Parts: sequence; C-alpha cells; structure tokens
Amino acid sequence: MECQLGLLSSILEKSSKPPPNTSNQLDEETYNNEKNGSIVHKDNSVPEATHTSSQKSSVFSLVKSGLEASAHNQERQPLLLSDMCPLLASVVLAKERNIDDKCWYKIKKSSVSRVVLVIAEGLSVHHLCHLRCSQVPPVDHKKSPKRRKLDFRCQCVEGCAAACTEPLNERLLAALPRLSAMQSVAVETVPPALYGRRVLQDLFQLRCSEMFIKNLASDETATAPASLSKDLPSSVLYKSAVGVQQDTVKRKAEHTSTALMEEFWLAQQNVKLNYYKTLEYNFTSKLPSSKSFWSKGKSANLLPPDKFDRRLLLLSLREMLRQQYPMPQSLHDLYSEPPTDASLRLPFNYSSFIPTKTVYAPVTASSPIFGVDCEFNNQKQPVLIAVVNESGELVYRTPILWGRCEGDDRGQSLLQVQRALCERLPPDAILVGHSFNVDLKALQLYHPYVIDSFYLFDLGTEGALSHSLRHLARLFLQKEVQLCKHEYHDPGEDALTSLQLLQLKLSKGVTFGVKKLGGFVPCVRADFMETSDDQCYFQNFFEVLSEKSAVTPMVRAQVVTTSSEAWGVQLGQFSAAAVLHEAASETGALCKLIELGACESPLVVAHFMCKSVVEPKKSRRKALKKLDKHISAAFESLPTGTLFLLLLPGTASQSSAESACNGLLLVGTTEGRS
Repeated sequence: MECQLGLLSSILEKSSKPPPNTSNQLDEETYNNEKNGSIVHKDNSVPEATHTSSQKSSVFSLVKSGLEASAHNQERQPLLLSDMCPLLASVVLAKERNIDDKCWYKIKKSSVSRVVLVIAEGLSVHHLCHLRCSQVPPVDHKKSPKRRKLDFRCQCVEGCAAACTEPLNERLLAALPRLSAMQSVAVETVPPALYGRRVLQDLFQLRCSEMFIKNLASDETATAPASLSKDLPSSVLYKSAVGVQQDTVKRKAEHTSTALMEEFWLAQQNVKLNYYKTLEYNFTSKLPSSKSFWSKGKSANLLPPDKFDRRLLLLSLREMLRQQYPMPQSLHDLYSEPPTDASLRLPFNYSSFIPTKTVYAPVTASSPIFGVDCEFNNQKQPVLIAVVNESGELVYRTPILWGRCEGDDRGQSLLQVQRALCERLPPDAILVGHSFNVDLKALQLYHPYVIDSFYLFDLGTEGALSHSLRHLARLFLQKEVQLCKHEYHDPGEDALTSLQLLQLKLSKGVTFGVKKLGGFVPCVRADFMETSDDQCYFQNFFEVLSEKSAVTPMVRAQVVTTSSEAWGVQLGQFSAAAVLHEAASETGALCKLIELGACESPLVVAHFMCKSVVEPKKSRRKALKKLDKHISAAFESLPTGTLFLLLLPGTASQSSAESACNGLLLVGTTEGRS
C-alpha cells in the first residue's frame, strides 16, 4: 500500500498541478461563499476551474439524444448504460459489427484507438449536490462523545438530487472542478438497477443488428455465437419500471385530491383561453368555402365528450420554439431566446417553408382534429404520408416522390402533397402527431394549432421521459403498433394511434397519465410484455473481443477491479478476452490504472466501489476533492489517442422508483498532446 501511495503521489506532483489560488487556506472561505452561489477568493479572483469551460473536442461531440441528456440541458432526457455499448464497440471492435442502436454521439474514429473506462460504483448526482450533511440523527446521551461524533457521518437527505435547483453542470463544477474542466462532455444516465439490470450487464451487452440475424439464419454453414440470447431491451424495461402507478395509500395527507388539482390547473389556463378568444379580431378576411375541406367524419358525434377544452393541449409559442417546431422565419427570429451554449443550438432557416393555410380561423373548443404521420427513408426524406380525421377515417394517403416537381401513378411530389394539405385542411384544424416537429420539417410546412402526443403524458419523476408511440399505445390503448416487418411503418396506423391517445386524454381529464399531478398511470401487464415483439438479440461484448484476441493477443482488455466476482459473471466462458487485476481499494485501482495507461490494449477498465465518497471519514467535500485529484492525474498520464470515460452509475432500488438517483458519464479525449 505504501508503494501504491508513493507512486500516486509522484504522479500528482508532476502532472496534476492545482489551479492558482486554491490552497487549503481558502477551503473555509470557499465553503462559506458557496451558499451565495459564487466562489470568490480573498483577492476577489475567480478560481480557474470555476470559469474554465469544458474542452471543445473535435474528436467527440454530442448529437440528437446526447444533447438532450447533456448536463448543460435543464430539461434532460437521461441515457441508458446500454447506449454506451455502441460507443465502446465502435472504438474497441472497430468495424467488426454493425451496431443497431440510436446514435447519441459523433466520434472521429481516426483520432481514437483505445478506451479507458473508470467506473466509480456507488456514486450518483446525489453525491454532487449533497456535499455536507443536513439531516442530523437524534443524540443518544448514553454513548460517549467520540462514539456520538461518528453517528453524524453522511446522514443524507433522501431525494436531495431530485429537489436540488442548482443546475447539474454547476454541481459538477463545484464537486469535481478538475475533471469537469478536462472533459468535453457530461451526460446524465439512468441507474440500471432501476429496471433490474446490472451495471456491467448493460455496459457490455451488445445488441445485434437485424441484418446480422438475417444473415445468420440464411447461412446454413454459419455458427451462432455462444452468447447469443433474446431478451427485452433496457429501454423497454426502463419505461415499464417508471410507468408503474404509485400506491395511492402511500400519498401524503397534504396532497390535493385529483379533482381539486384538475380544477385548479384548469383555472390557471384561463389566460390561455382568453388569448385564443382575442384571435377572432385578427381574422376578418373572407374564408374559402368549407365544402372542399376534410370533415370530422361520420362517427365524430359518437365520441365521448371532452372533459376539458382541447385548446389547452395546444403547444404554445414558447413550447414550439423549445421543441424546434417550424414557424415563420420572422417570428422565430423575434421570439427565440439567444442560445446559452452554441453547441446546444443549431441555426434554423425556415425561409423556404410555407404555411398550411393562407388565412386561418380562430381555433375553438370544437375545432376538428386530424392525425398526421410521415415515414422516412434512410436519408431522412419523407416517403409516405397519411392523414386521418377525428372519426379515425383515412382521408389522405400517398407515397412521396422526393426530388420531383410532378407526380405519376407511383405517388405525388412534395409540392403536390403541400398543395393537397393546404387546400383540404380546414382553417381552424388542429393537427396531432408523435414528435410532429420532425414531420412538419420534412414537409417544409408550419401550422399554428399543433398537439404533440409525445408530451401528452408524463410517466417519470425526474425530468421529461422519452415516450415512444409503441410504448404509449401498449400502456394506454392496450394494443400493439409498428409490428410490420418491412422497412417502413404504416403511417395510417401511427396517425390513428396519436389521435386515439389524444382522444383518450380528452375523455379522461387533464391529469390522466401525468404522475406529478396525481393522475392515473396504468401498469404494463407482464403477460402483455412477454408476448410483445420488442425482444431483440444480444451478444456478449467480450465474445467478439475474444475472437480478435485469438488472432492478436495485444487486443485483450485490461481490467482492474475490486470486485472480481462481478467480472467473473460478466466474462463467463470468455475470460481469455480480458486480463483481470484485482485491487484491494480504490486507491490501488487508480494506481494500477496509471501503470496500465501506456499499454497497447484497446480497452482498459478500472472498476471500484467508491467508499471514500459514499461513506467519507471526514466530509464528502474533501473526499470528492481527493477523488477529483486522483482521477484527473490518471487522465493526464494517458497517451494521445485515448477516449476517457468516467462513469458514476447512479443508485436505485428496483422496488422503489421514487428513491432512484441518476448517474453521470464524463467523456474526454487526449487529443492535441505532444
């Protein structure tokens, strides 16, 4: 142990110089000034770590769902640990397997040749915001003063991370200043224990592409992988876990009843209704004849009456701006807020977009609703469109011939589709779709009255959750959609499903499907999930790596761990793909990581239980400061061309979704070093 500490100390002295004006004499003042939201030194200077932003890396960046999970985003949609496996496979396995999974990152593979992964088990965003204890246990006078002092260690407030109002990126900067300055990306993750998975299982369970399975089934001479198994993806398990209805018996006594809460919510929306009433004065032009417009349908009058005004579900201008809905360019430039971070916002140009109507009528509580959906090809171009009316009748469906001015017997051009929608939609029509901003952008149209079925329900407790149309249909409509085996889904089915979800919401009430308002959220039946077609094929990551290591022994992974049993379960019969180095503590694991930093292995993993922060001897603030110093020293000792990942997996109990606390993933690269 003395040898390990000596090695670590020498590395720290050489490669991890503290920022200026951050001596131990300032710790007390920094501690006191944090209450005011600022950290100022005696000479009124700001520490380097507090104003140094994360490095702008040209090797690794976030896209799509990665930006939604970024620590800089206030309305985050956290990633799953299973989303990290494609990143590991793209670098470590190169082009060995075509990963069939969503893309949340963009990486320059030519600049990265290896991955160093540090897993600090037991840590979560809870430990970043709760740097000192605030819940004190009752004093036991029978104990000695020394014994009583030990009882005050880390009595944490339950759920403090969920209630913390400080932005996550600021919490990260305060708790881990060195690492936050070195890393280019920080994203929030979901603890796999919440949906019954292990950390290593989610990280190293490689999802097989459909093409790989088809080729395997068609080739009689091919041998199936030994670890090939069929299971539900983590995304399905996660949505099922957070969608379980809470026991109403356990609700607090001070909670308002659902009926009163709904009445209060409706009263707050009167301003919105009055706004729509004032629009009547702005439409004095003569509207075209309604004979050519699509109608509600024959059975619209047989539908259950709305329990609240449907206009309350319309997206406001602020919501449309936030969800990146197309609108007139002048309106977008006038009301859009300047981006806080240039990397989080992309420039929008809607100058070539056209409105769905030249003249609109005021929207009313009885305005017709139409479900619209488009299907896209691999180039993100619309190839099919379908429109259903309020009775669920298909009123329009056609293939879209992209890049043509005129259509033929195979379909219609984009210009013809735009003309058909502009001519047949009523001037007060309400359009509903799932993630409808994508469809409107593809059609190059904008419409003022829009309802997005993606945001009709809120099943989670921390931030917005990603609700797929298939999962919402299973949860609320008890039906399966998108089961077709061909390349595209049925746009008519998707448009009808979005419409039915909206009609169900209108017939039940505004709190229906919204857990934070006390509304009812149905459970997914176990037998219904087992018979669903959501199951996919998976393969052990280390089986693919073992095939490479059999040819080139240098590609074997180097794993430093304090839990050899967990790695033994994960590796299984593919133990030849990795070399295990057992460490007695987290300090020993980090020392061994520094030793292995210069090896030629494409994957180096340090996995340890971070007891120094979870159960600190003195204070959590000092424990995090020490951990920040050690891990940043390990990062600076890595050679060029290394992708560095620091994972705080989070904490959760499968029996209690409310007590779950999300994790964090920090990503950095060693680019530009001499």
